[in-house]
Amino acid sequence: MSSRSRSGTPRSKAGRKAAKAKSAKSAKSDKPEGNIDPSEVGAIVEELRESFEAGTNKSYEARVRNLEGLRDVILKGRSKLCDAMKKDLNKSEVEAYYTEMNLVEHEIQHMVDHLKSYMSPESVSTDLLNIGGASAIYPDPLGVVCVIGAWNYPVQLTLMPCVGAIAAGNVCFIKVRALRDDKGGRRYVALLHPPSRFCTKFPVVHDSAF
Repeated sequence: MSSRSRSGTPRSKAGRKAAKAKSAKSAKSDKPEGNIDPSEVGAIVEELRESFEAGTNKSYEARVRNLEGLRDVILKGRSKLCDAMKKDLNKSEVEAYYTEMNLVEHEIQHMVDHLKSYMSPESVSTDLLNIGGASAIYPDPLGVVCVIGAWNYPVQLTLMPCVGAIAAGNVCFIKVRALRDDKGGRRYVALLHPPSRFCTKFPVVHDSAF
């Protein structure tokens, strides 16, 4: 039994195949540019895990260097970020700076100023079975951290968690929230691509991937 088109006329096998291809092409074109395929996520995470296990981001010096590198990216891209938020969210330059970039810059400075104390072991009491010894809690990074941003505060709510993760010695997999009908997601990706040493990928992943 042959299928019919909307007009009611029979559709051949070749016609159905062409329609399917056209539909797939249309769906692909609707996908925001800059997205990665969900099937690529595993390879990206593995790449990040290898970067973490190499231990290049764990030392105090490396963490400070990474935080300062992230701050440099924000400072250099400030005007373009403000322009992107004006186009996407109609935020003025003053609002965009003080509710987004400025908060992240202060968070970075706070982490740099207090990082040594955050990395120091915390002494705790020793139980009776181990009397005579000393006990302490050593803060260690977890590994690969997935940070999921939000569309309404695309810089603050994406990079603030990254600051803490990087300060802790982790590497980040960042998901920028992108709406189907805007281009903001890929603009922020282009403007805020951090140095690869602590964030190998900065992808926009479609919501269906999670």
